[in-house]
Amino acid sequence: MQSLESIVEEEGTIFSDNEIFTLEYVPDEYEYRDSQLQTMATHSSSIKRGIRPSTFLLRGGCATGKTTAMIKFFKELETHFPNVVTAHVNCQLYQTEFKVLSEIHKAIFGHEMKITGRSSDELYHNIMNYLLKEDEILVIGLDDFNFIKGLNNTLYRLLRAHESYRGVQVGICAITSEVNELRLKPIVSTVFLPVEINFPKYDRDQIYDILKKRCDVGFYPGVINEKVIDKVVELTFRNGDLRYGIDLLKNIGEIAESEGSTKIIVKHFSKAMNN
Repeated sequence: MQSLESIVEEEGTIFSDNEIFTLEYVPDEYEYRDSQLQTMATHSSSIKRGIRPSTFLLRGGCATGKTTAMIKFFKELETHFPNVVTAHVNCQLYQTEFKVLSEIHKAIFGHEMKITGRSSDELYHNIMNYLLKEDEILVIGLDDFNFIKGLNNTLYRLLRAHESYRGVQVGICAITSEVNELRLKPIVSTVFLPVEINFPKYDRDQIYDILKKRCDVGFYPGVINEKVIDKVVELTFRNGDLRYGIDLLKNIGEIAESEGSTKIIVKHFSKAMNN
């Protein structure tokens, strides 16, 4: 019987890169969302004048590319504008104002600066003073921002930061999967005036193209049977969630690899569906 270490270290015959099938993977070529990224770029031209970009609201169903688009956008900003610092906050995990500010603080100062025992006011003060001192623009990505407890207060505080700290520039890129309008207090609605960018569901051909390219990069050449891809695409389309298809491909590959197979065939798909 193989030890755990030998199994982990053993080089498989199925995956050329397991990371391709994780939710954290961001492809170099990000397709079918060009218009959304173009809109974000168009409303960010003020950055070159030292002014924050417009506020954005990325809206669409689950797994429609909102988070990936924001990550790509942030990478472009930091690559081309050294005066921009970005912070991505998963608001399903970090739901309070203190936790949101903690994640922003970590993005700016790193994890080595202790936040234990500090208050929200202290974190906020550190962040804003840094931006003023370094003359940098902060762009915050609030992923699933509707999960924030005390959303009105958090949004208002971030969007009106320039009033307490003259010259500070803070931009917001908010993401939501909610279809209903957010109920914000009137005082917040007057400052939260986002450019709304919609992310429609991928159609079947787009799902096929995206998943096929993941297979081409994530599996060794010739490993996966075309019939398996078609079955995964069909289920993914019906499910309406691209992440479902990505995770299913990973599971199928792991089943094939555990059997010592050099090919992914329909029986591996069937086993994955029965697990």
